[in-house]
Amino acid sequence: QNALQAAVQLTPIDDQVLLNLVQATTHFKWQFSKFAKEYLRQLMTLDSYKERFQNLLPSLPTAEQQQVDKLLHEKRE
Repeated sequence: QNALQAAVQLTPIDDQVLLNLVQATTHFKWQFSKFAKEYLRQLMTLDSYKERFQNLLPSLPTAEQQQVDKLLHEKRE
């Protein structure tokens, strides 16, 4: 988690960091998974990242595709 936190503080965030965050959403440790999902939600509020995630979607394994798709289609308040 510390490594991902350091990586996401880099600007701009590259596709490998995004893939690592997506992969973390399916991790067996719920705290790590929660961290990744919350950070992805923040990124997905920006249209540029939303588009990048949509472009990455076809290359992801099924479980990760489902997580990203679910996060992409969440209603934001």
